[in-house]
Amino acid sequence: EPEIGIAKRALKLSSSDFADALEELMGAGLAQASGKVWPRQLARGYLQNQPRLRAKLALGLARQQSPQQALSLYQIAKDLWADEDLADVSEAYIKQAKDILERGFPQQAVDLLTEAPLNDETGFWKAYALERCVRLEESLVIATQLTETEECKALQANLYRRLGDVNKAETLAQQVIKGKGNILARALAFHALGEIARLTKRYAEAINYHQRSLVLWRAQNNRAYAANSINNLALTLDDMGEPIEKVEATFQEALSEAGESLNLKSMILGNLAVAWDQHGRTDKALEIYQQIIQSAEALGLDDILAYTWHNLGYLYHSKEKISEAKHAYKQALKYAQKTGLQSILGTTLANLAEITNDYDAWQEALDILESIGNHALAE
Repeated sequence: EPEIGIAKRALKLSSSDFADALEELMGAGLAQASGKVWPRQLARGYLQNQPRLRAKLALGLARQQSPQQALSLYQIAKDLWADEDLADVSEAYIKQAKDILERGFPQQAVDLLTEAPLNDETGFWKAYALERCVRLEESLVIATQLTETEECKALQANLYRRLGDVNKAETLAQQVIKGKGNILARALAFHALGEIARLTKRYAEAINYHQRSLVLWRAQNNRAYAANSINNLALTLDDMGEPIEKVEATFQEALSEAGESLNLKSMILGNLAVAWDQHGRTDKALEIYQQIIQSAEALGLDDILAYTWHNLGYLYHSKEKISEAKHAYKQALKYAQKTGLQSILGTTLANLAEITNDYDAWQEALDILESIGNHALAE
């Protein structure tokens, strides 16, 4: 049922004027006493043909609701935002973007935040989403233009780590840990330090950092990021040479924490597949990849399909099963082109070029990887 009080305030009508308007609509058979418009479709059609009026009404309604409830209305009224709206508009976009990120769809978060007002907060979350998309250079450009906060320094630490500047990354992350950063900043900093320690084979430090990151994510009741921390612990255990049963149990814990996020679950399962393959159980790895592909195809999740076909191609490639590798890589290219996943497009082209000895494809792959800032992989 309509909330008449919200409608009255949105229209800025006095109680008597609003009552007169409602009575007139009821007399014409266009509304009920509850305020429900009839026929509803006719009213919607009229507003669709009156974009200025539609935007004005949407903005009025948005201002009467919490930012979390008002995003779709703010989007309709984008051309009418006033300065006093920007804080609530930004909050609405950030809340929705964070929900999308927690479900494992960073590209959707980037697209959403591209239309948001540009400020330090929306800029941070856009840079973070870009980092999740492996669009590292784009993310760093935004992050270095923002007011320097602890969260921003922690994000930059993760970016520099992934771009190959480990010393700068570690320095920034340690500054955050030694400072008075909030939970988000410290969790991101511990994540960066954990991955640096893992990749430099300081495994005891890596476990300590990832466990501390996990505690912080759980303190925020953020299951998706907690799952990612557990996934990193499993990767560390695998790198240490722990028994596959222990590694699998840790990955299973991460899957349980991931909830309903198929994107996140696919990433964790993909890492488990790699672990099984490295332990000589290629059959189990292939079974996991096929499971991911079937689920993603059923739901039309092209980004998951791009990543999974690429990983499957790499597995076949490493086993010198060239025909199967070509097929998987071509599937990965198809989905990467559909979704615009430049990192997968570049690495898949490079791997396919290696198989086919295609110099032009190799050069194109290098150009793509350089353009998104993945210089380490390009080299």
